[in-house]
Amino acid sequence: VLMAAVMAVCLLPTAALAADPVPVLYIGSNTMVDLPVNGKYTWGTNDGGAGTQNADNPDVSATWYVHNDNSAYTLTLNGANITTAFVGVNGNTYGIYAENLDLTIALVGSSTVGGAALNTASSNSYGICVGGDLTINGAGSLTVTGGDVTAARGNCGLLCTKTMTIVSGRVTATGGSVTATSGAAASGGSWGILAGNGLIVTGTGDVTGTGGSAAN
Repeated sequence: VLMAAVMAVCLLPTAALAADPVPVLYIGSNTMVDLPVNGKYTWGTNDGGAGTQNADNPDVSATWYVHNDNSAYTLTLNGANITTAFVGVNGNTYGIYAENLDLTIALVGSSTVGGAALNTASSNSYGICVGGDLTINGAGSLTVTGGDVTAARGNCGLLCTKTMTIVSGRVTATGGSVTATSGAAASGGSWGILAGNGLIVTGTGDVTGTGGSAAN
């Protein structure tokens, strides 16, 4: 039940009200990424700032860039270090948050993504949360963590609501700690990886998922 709750609150309820759900992407910021039109690129900085939208070619020196191929979106993490967070419903935090789209993350170099630490009884922390299928590939590595939380909430390093497929690259996903506060037991859960429809590792994918600790 707790795991289902942690997965359910990954998603914002507002998008579900739209007749045609709009793809949404946040990267380390409360500013939504302006997704590129078909065949174009958008890129930005570690804190989510988008430097250029709808370019013909990516800036390969940028820490991240997004490509749209007929509504198939690929986010390239290029030695990114994302330590700030998007704050969503109920104060939940996300290093990277995507909704209403299937996302491919391509790894170039070594990248890190972390959820924010929280001191609240009503919020969860996620490193990366994707409302759809998630595919990870590339020759690089990704270290992703859920932020430490207190009281009866949870965290997760890497979460998707559908199928997660890791084709190549090295992925290390870790849940943060869950610590009790006065009058509230540490009943929240901590997961390294959660995938609604299962995790598939193929090719040269190297994956480690570890839950965090809980202390009363």
